[in-house]
Amino acid sequence: MSNARKLDSKRRLVFPETFQPGDVFLEEDVSAKGIRFSLVKREEVPVIDVDVESDWPWLSPTLDRATIAKAIREDRDAR
Repeated sequence: MSNARKLDSKRRLVFPETFQPGDVFLEEDVSAKGIRFSLVKREEVPVIDVDVESDWPWLSPTLDRATIAKAIREDRDAR
């Protein structure tokens, strides 16, 4: 059983360098023999300029309700 790993006192595992800190995993299958996880791929996140000079933060006008709703729908459908 060369792939066996043991949790530390804080319930953490050490993974191969393929994975990076901050990676997100979904719990796919839970059984008496074990738990199977799948890695959620990181996608490019748009960077938005925020104007903080005024009293209220203003987002870039390129981001609108339709864009946000579309991104949320795509994320839900992907699950």
